[in-house]
Amino acid sequence: MSSIRGEKRIDLRGSTIVKLEKNNKRFEILVDPNSAWEYKKGKDVDIRDILIGFFIFTDAKKGEKAGEEILKENFGTDDIFAIAKKILDEGELQLTTELRRKLVDEKLKQIVHIISRNGINPKTGQPHPPDRIRKAIEQARVSIDPFKPTDALVKEVIEALRPILLIRIETLILEVVIPPLYTGKAYGVVKQFGNVTDEEWQTNGAWKAVLEMPAGLYSTFMDRINKLTLGKAMIKVIERK
Repeated sequence: MSSIRGEKRIDLRGSTIVKLEKNNKRFEILVDPNSAWEYKKGKDVDIRDILIGFFIFTDAKKGEKAGEEILKENFGTDDIFAIAKKILDEGELQLTTELRRKLVDEKLKQIVHIISRNGINPKTGQPHPPDRIRKAIEQARVSIDPFKPTDALVKEVIEALRPILLIRIETLILEVVIPPLYTGKAYGVVKQFGNVTDEEWQTNGAWKAVLEMPAGLYSTFMDRINKLTLGKAMIKVIERK
């Protein structure tokens, strides 16, 4: 028999529950919420460091533990760690208020960053600063679901912001020509700002590239390249989409 019982004292403080419905029965484990979330995101965390109490419950709040026969019937084993891993992999992690707040803030930062990079004020052609975007999201009272894909949330947020903030999501296609003297410095910088879809080395040693980039980065890109080339680079917008 490989189950381990009573090797770790149960302390409900700071813990949360992962539950799994299987064959019309409920199985639960108590976990450290932060370690469990790191595991759920794909990080290599030892199951022993995630569990709070080496037990499988039918109702963790009431302290009701699953018997060995029930575990064998439903999981084919009574190995606590193997069963706990399956519950963690397939079950629902109940977030603590603190962890949910942390995850919402992380997701919000991602959304603000994407909108700031890709969105512009159509009146000025300039990107909105991140602080302005964040305040507009708060004003619009947008609900951020930390489990929803970021791309889907960005679309929802942009629609919610339109009555509050003039914004247009735009991608620019640029033609960039770097004089021979500056190609060594500028080559890598250009590629940092977007996707180079075409490039060629000209007979005079200049580097010509077609660059697809978020419109919100255009001003910063122009500043960087002009400083690197002393204003001698040729940059032309050939398409907006």
